Amino acid sequence: VAPRYVRRALWLQRWIALSAFATVVAVAATDSCDAEAAARAELGVSAFVLPVAVLQVEHQAPELLLTAVDIARGYVDVPAASRLAIRTSSRVGYMLDFHARLPLFTSVQVTSASGRSELGPDGGTLVARGAVGHGVATSLSYRFQLDGNIRAGSYPWPLAVSVRPL
Repeated sequence: VAPRYVRRALWLQRWIALSAFATVVAVAATDSCDAEAAARAELGVSAFVLPVAVLQVEHQAPELLLTAVDIARGYVDVPAASRLAIRTSSRVGYMLDFHARLPLFTSVQVTSASGRSELGPDGGTLVARGAVGHGVATSLSYRFQLDGNIRAGSYPWPLAVSVRPL
């Protein structure tokens, strides 16, 4: 978990503890409560901590190279193009969001160890249930169904990826 999240959680924990202490002092100081009742007062405090997910890109193919053969075939396979390390505090997993940067494809098939997803030309989401912990390694392969108007050449990597906790 990133240090800023730890600092924020510790600050929130201190704030809750101080608020609870101030409440107990305020209740004990009122004239309507006797000292014996205030000494035995109980106060329950709970906090809900939102899950977080952090993505570290260990490797990313910098470009998509399209040949005349790829265009004639209508698709291009890019094996192991992305290697990600994902840390999440969620108990149920995470979601990888893919956003199209360039209109090079009509769809893309993203394959990981946990499964395969078909995404549209605008991108989409891959859900990884049960994948929790620190530094969950994920390797992604892609099959881009090419747009009919595309030409052979080298293009910047057409997808951006981000992570969210489930």
